[in-house]
Amino acid sequence: MGDIRLLANATNATAEDLYKATKHDATTGKPACGSYSATTVWADLDKPANNTAALNALGMDLPTTGLMANWTIINVPNATAWSGAATAIEAVTAPATPVPDEAAIVYFPQVNATVGGALTGAVATNFTADPLLRAGLVSGQAQFDLPDMSTTYVGATGGTAAGPVDQATALTAALATSSINNEFWALDGINGATDWVFSMPTRRYSAAVDYTAAPVDIKYTALGTDYFTNANLTLNAANIACVTDITNTFWNREEGTAVVAAGDTSSSPGDAAPAPLAMCGETSVLAFNDPASTGTDAQPTKVLGAQTTVRNYNLAIGGTKVEEGWMRLDTPGVGNGLPIIGSAFMSAFNSNAKPGVLGNYNMTFPHRTTRP
Repeated sequence: MGDIRLLANATNATAEDLYKATKHDATTGKPACGSYSATTVWADLDKPANNTAALNALGMDLPTTGLMANWTIINVPNATAWSGAATAIEAVTAPATPVPDEAAIVYFPQVNATVGGALTGAVATNFTADPLLRAGLVSGQAQFDLPDMSTTYVGATGGTAAGPVDQATALTAALATSSINNEFWALDGINGATDWVFSMPTRRYSAAVDYTAAPVDIKYTALGTDYFTNANLTLNAANIACVTDITNTFWNREEGTAVVAAGDTSSSPGDAAPAPLAMCGETSVLAFNDPASTGTDAQPTKVLGAQTTVRNYNLAIGGTKVEEGWMRLDTPGVGNGLPIIGSAFMSAFNSNAKPGVLGNYNMTFPHRTTRP
């Protein structure tokens, strides 16, 4: 939300308080924490994210790049694990010459609606593109719901209704892809299995399910470029939004190729989701040759143990089961691609490993994508 710096100007005692309150003490190994002179000002709900001067005076400066994160998924029952680096975004000087730059401070008081922190009116409209928050449709929505990924970090429209829409448009465009490519294996001889994971972290800023409506409906925010409309987004039987119009082609190791037909797919929960592939929810899973993972009595997928928003492909060419190869999913959206990130997660087991050694093997391969 912003940088905390020990300012060179030692006369600004209030600004230095924030640094001193959060800096770990060399002796105790802990920050001072507690309250300090500016506590009541931090909770001032009349000063939302765009009041840079007030926040500077409290010791919060413009945020700079450098944050990073890693993720780890552990399937405890199977004694398997995968890891990788989180997808990161940063503010730059200009798209043509992307040099890291400072961004806008996006601090919001982290308080709930019951203590005066309700997120309503112009504050919601000017600082998020989320169609539910903008329309006041989330029960108990509050200042702690912000900032989100659509809150304006760059551009001259911060603090206006156009700002978060511009931010969501730019970020969605940066993630958009017209195809996803990766490999799979499901060899019975090594207990091979593959789950592909698809995440659409910016979809909510275009479209979100309104569960307060009767019947349940999808609310939209019109971005500068559309990626989700009622032409490619529908509700399944469980009232989960599913992206449609996704096609597939797969190849085996000997260059044989085919397309997965509707009859060779199944889903969990079992419903009438459009076939052969519909990415349901903001994160969905595609399993390969794992029919037990889908249907009415679905079991967790063999790799990640996923149980919901799972789709399974049974792969065959000319009646012969395909146990390994690669696949391309075409994701045109409504003509501008779809904002998808994710990876293939693969596992295998060697029963002839050294005695006393568990022969589990795990691989993670990020999806290869194509710019629209």
